[in-house]
Amino acid sequence: MLACVRALLVARGLSGSAFAGFAAAGFSAVGFSAAGFGSAGARGSAAGFEPGALGAGSAGAGVVGTGVVGTGVAGAGSGVAEGVLGAGAGSAGRSPHPNARDSAMTPRDRLNSKQRMRASLEQVATTSHLLCFAAMKARWPAPERNKEPILDVLRRVLPESGTLLEIASGSGQHAAHFTKSLPRWTWIPSDVERDNLESIAAYRAEHTGDNFRAPLLLDVRNADWGVPPLDAAFNANMIHITPWSCCTALIAGVARYLRPGGVFVLYGPFRVGGTHTAESNASFDLNLRRQNERWGVRDVEEVVHCAAIAGLSLSEQIQMPAENQTLVFVAKPHEGHEGHEAPRD
Repeated sequence: MLACVRALLVARGLSGSAFAGFAAAGFSAVGFSAAGFGSAGARGSAAGFEPGALGAGSAGAGVVGTGVVGTGVAGAGSGVAEGVLGAGAGSAGRSPHPNARDSAMTPRDRLNSKQRMRASLEQVATTSHLLCFAAMKARWPAPERNKEPILDVLRRVLPESGTLLEIASGSGQHAAHFTKSLPRWTWIPSDVERDNLESIAAYRAEHTGDNFRAPLLLDVRNADWGVPPLDAAFNANMIHITPWSCCTALIAGVARYLRPGGVFVLYGPFRVGGTHTAESNASFDLNLRRQNERWGVRDVEEVVHCAAIAGLSLSEQIQMPAENQTLVFVAKPHEGHEGHEAPRD
């Protein structure tokens, strides 16, 4: 939470002093000076804080676990200044000095100031919640480049509606784009990395429809994927950065869950006839194998053969931008296609 809010304050152009620290249980010294919370120029308890109102006593008193924790208003001339809450130099948990009060304030003034401060705190909580989701959203270059070409293929090869599982959704950019563009498709994103699940969930939080399902933690090597029968499956840029055993497990799993006639769309770089389709792919493959000897650009013929054993027949092989390809498979009836090729790395 701290990292989210710190990043978001910077993203919103707020001053560094605005982030005076978030306690683990809540806000210990919330900034948002540029957002204009509080009365500009009001200092000490002129914004309606009486001694002991917030942060009274030792650190952790205040409003523990729900809002302002510990520091409360910190010292004369620094409690609420230019809209900053507790961003002054006072020690944690110290009440504002009585001399900092504006003795001329009427009870109505104090009530109105407290109401304004309460509204500001509520706005802080709401804004922090939304901004934290924004900070968790990963933005990768590849999905931004290829989402439109892939969408063109999906629009053409998929039926009008159905349920689709995306395996290895990564950042969630594809899921966000495709659920918006294909509103009649229920999209189930998944990934094996928990950090990616957080990013997917952040994109989902911004989605206005009901076809973007919560992301699943999914390892393709597990026998039970925990998904319903599927009308389609989609995977992009996974099999060249995993061992071959993950490729065979991916294909076998998709074949298990696809309904007869269901569509599997597989996107990424491939070798054709044992040869790279471009020099850039050859360099990319070499770099992958240097990182992990079990990684690498796959031969399209081996992938198609593995799919056929699992009960998936190749329907189309489509050349894509940046020397990538999309393979479109169709599921055969499940009878007689229970087995799949033994994993090899």
